[in-house]
Amino acid sequence: FTVSATCLTEGYTIVDAFVSDNTSEYFRVYIILSAAPVGNPISFDVTLLREGYEYNKVISFENDVLVGLRTITSQAGHYTIADLSSTAFDNDLVKFNVTADRFYNVTSVKVNGVEASFDSESKEYYFTVSGDSEITVEVEECSETLNVVIADVASERGWTNGTAYTPVEFNDLVTGSTASGGNNAKYYVSNNSWRFYKNGNFSFSVPDGYIIESIKLIFTSGTATGYTSGNAKIVNAQTEVINIDENIQITQFEIVYRKANICSVTVSGSHFTMSDIASEVVSGTSVDFTLTPDSHYSIVS
Repeated sequence: FTVSATCLTEGYTIVDAFVSDNTSEYFRVYIILSAAPVGNPISFDVTLLREGYEYNKVISFENDVLVGLRTITSQAGHYTIADLSSTAFDNDLVKFNVTADRFYNVTSVKVNGVEASFDSESKEYYFTVSGDSEITVEVEECSETLNVVIADVASERGWTNGTAYTPVEFNDLVTGSTASGGNNAKYYVSNNSWRFYKNGNFSFSVPDGYIIESIKLIFTSGTATGYTSGNAKIVNAQTEVINIDENIQITQFEIVYRKANICSVTVSGSHFTMSDIASEVVSGTSVDFTLTPDSHYSIVS
């Protein structure tokens, strides 16, 4: 069907008129007015047209059965809202999706200050329209975890027995490498391991703007300073250099990393010189600096 309509009540202009769900046995006719109606009743001359068919009727409505076209707004943030219309009618059920940006989790989705309902199967949020609606989304920063099984990497990338692989980009952010030569960083089919040798070292690193929170190594033999197989070590650094005490065969590892929170460093006081201090540091990392008092002064605090 197509619809045409004329408002028979003075003071109103029809902005649009249309039919929803044309294919259904039952359908709804929408008439959008230029202003909210005041007073009862309000009447329309409505004509429905379809090929070979015409239906005309004058319809009157009481105000309490009229529904308004409402606006739906949302704010930008570290998330994306999808499948959300900018308008809807009162009593319509509105569904939408919210996807947090990488390194963020959604903690709350509200409509006009009230938590939206959530369908755990479809992963959709939904609410029933009752007036203009504003959607607010709250997120929190989170870490990302990389789990690597050396056997899987070797199979996916075609590693060959006895060949050294360094540096290795394990994903778009985490790189493993070694500066030690010899047989270090070689892949061996036996135990499907990435091997490093006594007195050598290797490192994991992430780019500027990111930080490694922790590293867990799983190895079948050997030792590395500060590491026990299967136990995570807190790192909180952009690069972690791992020193090998005894020949080590790494079969798996897990790295937890996140975006770095950059903090500014300000210095106050007088009669001293501070060196080796940056103006910005990464939150959670240790900072070393040197204080040298001027002549005839000493540092007391």
